Amino acid sequence: MDLLGRGPADRLEAVRDLLDEAGPLAAGQPAASEEEPEARTPAAVQRAAAILVVEAWLALARDLAVAGAGRADLAPGTELTPDLASLGARIGPERLAGMIRLLERIVDGLRDNAASPRLALERAMLSWPRTGA
Repeated sequence: MDLLGRGPADRLEAVRDLLDEAGPLAAGQPAASEEEPEARTPAAVQRAAAILVVEAWLALARDLAVAGAGRADLAPGTELTPDLASLGARIGPERLAGMIRLLERIVDGLRDNAASPRLALERAMLSWPRTGA
């Protein structure tokens, strides 16, 4: 949820970390330790990691839209973030619907190998509505 209040520079900086953290999950491996040297992550693993991240964002955007529309009881994310309804209402249904459409296109592009994982995440990261905007 911290993402919603961050500016563009902070959002772009977080993209590499997201890919690095989701990579082992996508590859079905444990996270690398700090002592191990960093190996280059294969493109297929980066793509799978990006899909995991974007699918999580898509679920969050849908939960924000549902909770913001007054149906927080139907949004599973409210168990993790109690202020989901107020955040969804502040962002607004039109902006959330646009974000959901964009995230769906990004996932489709990643699945079709039509998008660079890093660029796809950067595009999505910069497109998230800001709560203050």
